Amino acid sequence: MNRDYTEYSSLNRALIKALRKHRIAYHTNFMNKTIESNKNLKILRTKLEASRRTKIIQLKNVDGDIVTNKTEIIRVIEGFYEELYRSELPIPPDVEEHNRNIDTNVNSEEMPEITAE
Repeated sequence: MNRDYTEYSSLNRALIKALRKHRIAYHTNFMNKTIESNKNLKILRTKLEASRRTKIIQLKNVDGDIVTNKTEIIRVIEGFYEELYRSELPIPPDVEEHNRNIDTNVNSEEMPEITAE
């Protein structure tokens, strides 16, 4: 088992290095073409940043199952945020006591009602 893990680890490192070299070569080639064709460098930056965006390819749902389908991933994310914003946290007793001890409108004058005439 140790031998398999070592082979897997070295293969994984080699793959990551190869992918990094490929990505650098792609970006360098893309930059050279943009400069040679005298195009706007803002477009170059936008396209290079777009290639760096992280994509969610799998996600665990509430049951712990891994979901890889795009529509299911969206449902899991929607469900998470719906539950997050629907839930209410209880107010700790010390905060309630603090709020009761706050004096409001201390030394303020009575304000007359504002009416539209």
